[in-house]
Amino acid sequence: MNCCKGPCQFAALVAGCMLSGAAAQVAEPEGITAADLARLRVIEALDVSPDGGKAVCVVRGADREIASGQWQEVRQLVLVDLVRDDQQPTQLTHGIRQDVSPVFGPDGRRIAFVRHTEDAGAQVHVMAVGGGEPIRLAIVPGGVDPAAGLSWSPDGQSLLATAYRFSVANDALSSADAEMEARLRTNVAAGDPRIERSTDHRVFGGDATREPTLCVLDVDDPHASVNYPTTGTARDGVFTSRGDAVLCTWAVADDTHPGRGERTVIARIELSGDVEPEILSSEPNWDLFQPRLAPDGSVIALLGRARHSALLEPQRVGMVVPGEQTPYWLTGDEIHDRSVIEFDWERGADRLLFTSRQDGGVDLSMLSHTLLTEPRVLIGSQSEPPIGVGAFSSGGAIIAFARTSVDAPSELWVLNASGQQRRWNPNSWLAQRALTLPESGWAAPEGEPSVPWWLFRPNGTASQDDIPLIVLFPPGPGRMWGPGILECWFRSQWLTSQGWAVLYANPRGSAGYGRAVRRGIFRDPSRGPSRDMLWAIDSMQEQYPGIGQSRVAMMGSSLGALAAGWAIAAGDVDAVIFENGVFHLPTHIAQHEEWSAMVELLGGLPQDPTAHRTMLDADLLPHLGHLDAPVLLVTMGENALAEVESDLLYRLLALAHSDVERIRYVPVPGGPTVHQQLDEADRILIFLQRHLQ
Repeated sequence: MNCCKGPCQFAALVAGCMLSGAAAQVAEPEGITAADLARLRVIEALDVSPDGGKAVCVVRGADREIASGQWQEVRQLVLVDLVRDDQQPTQLTHGIRQDVSPVFGPDGRRIAFVRHTEDAGAQVHVMAVGGGEPIRLAIVPGGVDPAAGLSWSPDGQSLLATAYRFSVANDALSSADAEMEARLRTNVAAGDPRIERSTDHRVFGGDATREPTLCVLDVDDPHASVNYPTTGTARDGVFTSRGDAVLCTWAVADDTHPGRGERTVIARIELSGDVEPEILSSEPNWDLFQPRLAPDGSVIALLGRARHSALLEPQRVGMVVPGEQTPYWLTGDEIHDRSVIEFDWERGADRLLFTSRQDGGVDLSMLSHTLLTEPRVLIGSQSEPPIGVGAFSSGGAIIAFARTSVDAPSELWVLNASGQQRRWNPNSWLAQRALTLPESGWAAPEGEPSVPWWLFRPNGTASQDDIPLIVLFPPGPGRMWGPGILECWFRSQWLTSQGWAVLYANPRGSAGYGRAVRRGIFRDPSRGPSRDMLWAIDSMQEQYPGIGQSRVAMMGSSLGALAAGWAIAAGDVDAVIFENGVFHLPTHIAQHEEWSAMVELLGGLPQDPTAHRTMLDADLLPHLGHLDAPVLLVTMGENALAEVESDLLYRLLALAHSDVERIRYVPVPGGPTVHQQLDEADRILIFLQRHLQ
């Protein structure tokens, strides 16, 4: 359980706390409990109707399964009116389902979405906006990829999806080997082995039997055959303005970066199938993906990711004009040197909208492709505490977005000519909970950039009170902690409600920092962030000397566990929790998608003496003698390497007669389940109570 979820109004919360203290006869609101995990509702995705009148939201939550009586994670569609205040949201789909990727049809009367079915996997469905039973379109063998989204044709008669197909033989095989491989792959089933060869033009460790391609479905005839406009590897398809062709992410062979697999470009595919795909945009050292045609059809916007050092270079928004294959980058370098999370055109306008992380929150920014101005923040995290923008969409001069803040995990807001307004709070039950507002500060290591931190103190405590402290470490270099980050919301509120103080910070190297800072910290990937966290603790205790004076616990996951380990070795800690922790860098990097970046990050390959020394020096295992705090190791079964590393750490600590406890959960497809998260929360609580009280 990597934390969980984050808006209401601060004045109302503060007034509520004052009233509860003044009126003895009124019961004080209860704080957040572990059981509230099953009550949380999060808006994961949304789409706005063409006229801007409605939004359809994917709401993730939990529901009890009748047969087992256990909580199951569900994703359901909810329709929200964006104009009329007196209209209550309408739940469109019900039950223990996974309904995702909704998109309005061109006329706004129908919604297409992807539903995970038991008999055929993820399949495309269509339903009327007014409700009714969804209709499943033609079954796509192998299922579709919900993450690639759906695209309506301009006439509303077809839907474009990314499908999966099974690959058979590698071009580099001899005819005899190819024949044998084809015979082995005649009936591909779950559990079949993956075959990887150094001559493959695909990412090492990738799925060697399932490759994405495009498919077109007839919306009005569920029995019509599925049309495949290409046999090549493609995804992220969108129709052109006339509907006679599609734009897509197209894979081409590239042997200049071993281990990085195929390179992706932007291509145009005629639906007639009479001509070969036309490459519209290509950059040798970049992967280009997610083409988005401007509303006026003049340019194509896209995302780009550097192939040689993707961990350090920010993901960028670019555009390509007709006749020029090389994209022009609108972000990155000196202009908005932060990684773009999501982007899209504002419907009916010539400007792009995109989100990016910044100082404990997520901004929604815009830029005009005609004026080529620098990005301007529309909804930002300059407020204190910061806020975060999740999914967003636009239509009819309205921008709708999911908003995270410290006093609510997920709400639907709109931005229009009147400003920002809240439209729907799926967690209205939080009004009966006592929430905590954080205090903030900046740690300023000598000669280094300042690091922001946030402290959650239990309600009703004074600055001099002796309060146990729990320090949370961000999972890794691509992540960021802060009050506007959805994944942080539940854990900070839940632990504070137990009477403990909670502190987290953004160490250098986290997402939201520029390339220069990240490059410097990656040569010291564990102790650098741990030093920043220790600076944050010192800075906080200068203002609140009683917090953490007698009892301190630390919690870290993934690479954050490695950084937490170094902080523990350098200080006096009473308890530590590692979740899916990384403790040995070479094996972690070897299984990482961007593993080839180690050449630049660490000064060479693992067998090179310089890189080898760097990795050994960063590992925690040789320094276990300094780790004398009680340890709880938790793995959720999602990562086989984390299981192995936790096994190793557990056995080494047990041999040293340390106080160590190991909890492992059985891996579940799409997990961890809500039941597992609830169980983990209870066990973490027991462990912390044992050592902090």
